[in-house]
Amino acid sequence: LVDPSQGSAPTEEGDIKLLSKFLCATVMHEGGGKDDRWLPAAEQAINALVKIHPHPHSVFSALIRGTARQVFARSLCSAGAVQDDGDKCEPWRLARFLHVLGHISVKQLALVEGIGAQQQREKQRAEDDREANKGKAKSKKEQQEEEDDLAAAAGTDAAVADTRAETARELCERDMLSPDGLVGMFGPLVRDVCSNASGTMSDPQVRTAGVLVLCKLMSVSSGYCEENLQLLFSIMIGAPEPEIRSNIVVALGDMAFRWTNLTEPWMSHIYALLRDKDTQVRHNTLTVLTHLVLNDMVKVRGQVSEMALCLEDTDERIQDMARLFFGEFKLKQQGMLLYNLLPDMVGRLSSSNVEENKFRRVIKYIFGFIDKAKQTDGLVDKFCQRFRSTDDQRQWRDIAYCLNNLTLSEKGIKKLLEEQNFKAFADKLYDDDIANSFHQIVAKAKKLPGMNGEKKDKKDKDADTPAGSNLSAADELEQRLLAVLEGAEHPAVAEGEQEDGEGETTTRPAATAAAGRKSTAAAKGKKAPAAKARGRKKKEESEEDDVSGEEEDDAKENQKSNVKAKTARSTTASKAAAPARAATGRASRVARS
Repeated sequence: LVDPSQGSAPTEEGDIKLLSKFLCATVMHEGGGKDDRWLPAAEQAINALVKIHPHPHSVFSALIRGTARQVFARSLCSAGAVQDDGDKCEPWRLARFLHVLGHISVKQLALVEGIGAQQQREKQRAEDDREANKGKAKSKKEQQEEEDDLAAAAGTDAAVADTRAETARELCERDMLSPDGLVGMFGPLVRDVCSNASGTMSDPQVRTAGVLVLCKLMSVSSGYCEENLQLLFSIMIGAPEPEIRSNIVVALGDMAFRWTNLTEPWMSHIYALLRDKDTQVRHNTLTVLTHLVLNDMVKVRGQVSEMALCLEDTDERIQDMARLFFGEFKLKQQGMLLYNLLPDMVGRLSSSNVEENKFRRVIKYIFGFIDKAKQTDGLVDKFCQRFRSTDDQRQWRDIAYCLNNLTLSEKGIKKLLEEQNFKAFADKLYDDDIANSFHQIVAKAKKLPGMNGEKKDKKDKDADTPAGSNLSAADELEQRLLAVLEGAEHPAVAEGEQEDGEGETTTRPAATAAAGRKSTAAAKGKKAPAAKARGRKKKEESEEDDVSGEEEDDAKENQKSNVKAKTARSTTASKAAAPARAATGRASRVARS
């Protein structure tokens, strides 16, 4: 026990020295790099030194020098080949030195940023004191003088605090990894170990430690990060060890937060790790991206489609995390962010050779978050435009399926009836899957209130409107679809074709659809021109049959008219000869009498 009368300062100082030696011995333990338990123990020992030692930088310098001496006193060879002097550098010694160097650089960064945070707290405390003194009851003159003094003092203190914080950041950027610094002088060595240009640094333990310290040094300095970013992604793509890929993706999350402008062009490579073969790599990648996206640390683009594919991952943990992500992502910007990204997401998923059934399950889940009528109606125009932007029949089917999964209102059905949108998918209806999607759209639209085909207002019944104007939007869409599928050309479609043709003969979408609908299942993949040719041929044959039929009808009518004329003439002649026969009869009777 400590005697209170003698004071506790000497005892505490002695305890700190003793504990510091024990912690340093843990870090410098001979053979510690061979044991997997050494690395977490060494990291915690360094963390404790930061907390208890009054001058942690001096301890850091001693640790780096000690571990480096054991490496450079021997030959640098990761394979452990014996040199002329009989000395060799075991791989674990180099790995231990790299681990210590990387973790100390991170702790130094934390100490420097702590100085800046302390300055900010002091500045905030001064502002709070100034606000508290305003409410005290004083004369106006005294209060004004005190406010001026506080303002001057606060302004000076604030300027000093800002200057100190900025200086601390500059020191962290410039001095920590400068070639003259204790940490920065080993930067080229770390780069050489990771690139392994000579082929001597092929030991897995050394490679893992080298990549980890490279990531930590890149998190400290933006200049060092910019110089080695391409090397880091090359290692990430080509590394056969899943542990290295997992460490890199976690470190890239920190770099994306600190150096957003530097990592932004490389984000597509991070999203690509969501398709990695290793489950742990995919899990770490999804965790990092979820943190970055939901906290607005990176710009969100259509690459979120890669996160949507995680809904169909083979690992249940990844599936649950993906559902959690989209459950939170739908709330950002009141759902507008997901709404704006949805067309691009669908395009990326459709063009990435994803299995069709998997695509449809993912789309059905995501479209469940689009529940506002204004958003669903707005997506109609965007998806109809995508019919024109691609020639891939698979993408046409995917777009039609997306339209089918939208809960369209009457306004949305009318948007489908707009000439520009209707013409976008009318010539694609020869595909049975696309036609079936639009039939389902009509069936769901008929269940909406007011879609019974009757007038909503009595005044409309008495209005002098053309025939067929009393149809609902769903009935009109159904009629136009049937007209295209059966080969009957709708007047509006015909007018649009005449405008597009500018005097030239344009094949009707109706004929194309009719030919396509009569084709077998194997003819699904055939191109539209062949269907158009068949439709054009059938159209000409039907027109010839109509002409021959009309000629036969005319001949029959002429024959009937000739028979009627002969009958009328004979009747007239018989009527004219009747008086003459009567007179002849009377004359004969008179002669006999």
